[in-house]
Order: sequence, then C-alpha cells, then structure tokens
Amino acid sequence: MVIRTRPAEKPIQISVVIPTRDRVGSALDAVRSAIVPGTAFRFEFLVLDNGNNPLLETETKNLSQVTEAELSYVAVPEPGLHNGRHEGTRCAQGNLVVFVDDDIIAAPGWLQAIVETFQDPEVHIVGGRSLPLYEAEPPEWLEAFWSQASDSQRTCGYLSLVDLGDQPFEMDPNYIWGLNFAIRKRTLEMLGGFHPDGMPWKLRRYRGDGESAVTRKAKELGLKALYQPDALVYHRIPKNRLTVDYFERRAYLQGISDSFTHIRASGGLIPQPIPSGSLDWKAPLRRARNMAQKLLKPVRQSPTDPYQEIKDRVHAAYQAGYQYHQDEVRSDPVLLEWVLRSDYWNAVVPDANSEGS
Repeated sequence: MVIRTRPAEKPIQISVVIPTRDRVGSALDAVRSAIVPGTAFRFEFLVLDNGNNPLLETETKNLSQVTEAELSYVAVPEPGLHNGRHEGTRCAQGNLVVFVDDDIIAAPGWLQAIVETFQDPEVHIVGGRSLPLYEAEPPEWLEAFWSQASDSQRTCGYLSLVDLGDQPFEMDPNYIWGLNFAIRKRTLEMLGGFHPDGMPWKLRRYRGDGESAVTRKAKELGLKALYQPDALVYHRIPKNRLTVDYFERRAYLQGISDSFTHIRASGGLIPQPIPSGSLDWKAPLRRARNMAQKLLKPVRQSPTDPYQEIKDRVHAAYQAGYQYHQDEVRSDPVLLEWVLRSDYWNAVVPDANSEGS
C-alpha cells in the first residue's frame, strides 16, 4: 500500500528511499533533515515500513501536511531491508534513487550535491561522507576499529562511517554503503537489485550481503562511481552501539554475510570452514573480498596492544557467524537454494512466520 501526498506539475527527478522498522522518530528526523525548500529539481521521500507500525503511518501523514516535501508511506509486509529497498525502487518516480538508513541526519546541501554529481551522464553510483553523531562518549578502544589510509581517508565499517576527504574523485563502488547510497534507477534494475539484508534475528540464516551485490557487479562492469564529499550524512551512534557486545554482534552478522558471498562465488560448492587465525581481526570491515585494499591498510598487531582482547572477541564472533551460516546451508537444501537465487526482487523468506531462535 502506497499513500501519496499532493501531486505536482513537473516530473520527479530524485526519490529518497528510507526503509525502517520500529524507528518512527529517527526515520522522520531523517526526512526532516533532508527536506530542501525552493530547489530547481523535484524530489520525493518514500518511508518504507517493514514493521507494520500504525504510528509510523499516522506520523508520516501528519508530517506531509506541514511540509512542502512530497512524502509517501509504503507498507512492506515481507521482512528484510532488501524488501524495503526493492519496494522503494518500484514505487520511486524519480530516475535517481537515494537509499538512506533510518538513523541518519542529512547535512545541508546533501541532496543538491547528489543531483549535481549525476549531471555527468557516465556516473552510475554516488556516495559521500558518513560521519559519526555520537549520542554518548565513544570508548578509547573504538579508535582501534578505524582503518586509516591517510590523514584525510578513514573508515569504520562496524559503524558504517566513511570519510575519504573533502575532494570528489572516482571511487571503488564497494565503498558506497547502504546508509548513503545513490544510484540511477535503471542501473539498479540492470544490476539485479539488492541481496538480502537487515533480517530479524530469528531469520538471520537468510541474511545476505545487501548492497555489496550491487557495487560488486558495478565494479565488474566498470561502471563509474563517484565520491562526493558534499553528499554528507551524519550517522547517529547510540550508546548501545559503543559496546564490545554490539561489535561482536555486528561481526557475527558480517560473518553470515561473507559466508553468503563465498557460497555464491563458488557456485554452490560450499567452502570449507575458515581455519582458525586465517583471517585478521579486520575481516568484518571488508564488506566483500574485492574491497579496495589500497584505501584500508591493516594496522599491525602488537603483543602489547591494549585492545587485543577486544579484537580477538570480535574476530571470534565473526568466525562464529561465518561457521553458523556454513553449517545451516550444509544441512538445509532450501537455504542453499535461497542463497543461490538469481535475484531477490520478489523473494519470500521460506519460514518467515516460524518461531526461530
């Protein structure tokens, strides 16, 4: 169900897609931050509800009445972030689609910078900076989970933070992550759409590698992707994400995603389990095996590293997630069939209504 607000005269150029599940306040904060009054281009916002939340529907309608922005509520009953993204793509009236997380705050000029970057007809994907908006004092050990290539280029995959400097450049598309992801609609359709992502915990076995599927194919085809520093969002980092427990959970889920990637890459021949110690502790940061290593130079570990115990815990969680998914796929041909699907545009999770653990 799509509930649209006020029609307008000229065609919509850009659609901002915000999938969400039970985050009414932050999702609408994201909308408010991105509203651009008096632009030369027409845009729309689509709030994709993956949680069947009546309050979100009501509040989206209320916001639409007090803003000039074209704002639509879209119900998405099937679980998974990819389903929200795909439904948003189907509903999008713009030829440019921007996917953002429901916990970002767009900086002034964000949307204009994206539109201007796409003036180059050879550009297919645009990404920008995502900087932290900490809601609590970050712990000292967090610095150990940043990767720094230079004084002006650093990333933290565990918190989806990217800062590659203040100058635009043609970039490896694998560094354009889903919280700030702009793409031509026809390009996304050509690349086959997103893989599963953002599943409820009980359905984590059906998790995949999300937008990495899109960026990986874009890189293989040599499609042009641009880093636009003015396309800046701030990623809200609550206190509960600044804990070792959260980093362990995040690493565990990345292990599942990487297992999914490796199984698909092998054409169904399930790789052997990861030997203990064969991956360094930064493995979860690498969203796919073909990330641009030149931008992320591994930090050498030291026997006197004060954070080695934390790194080891996070790495162990990554391995546990990887092994969990490998074991699940080996024991369930239905899951293997799911992993090897050609695309997930209309994919229904086989046991979405089951009582998992």
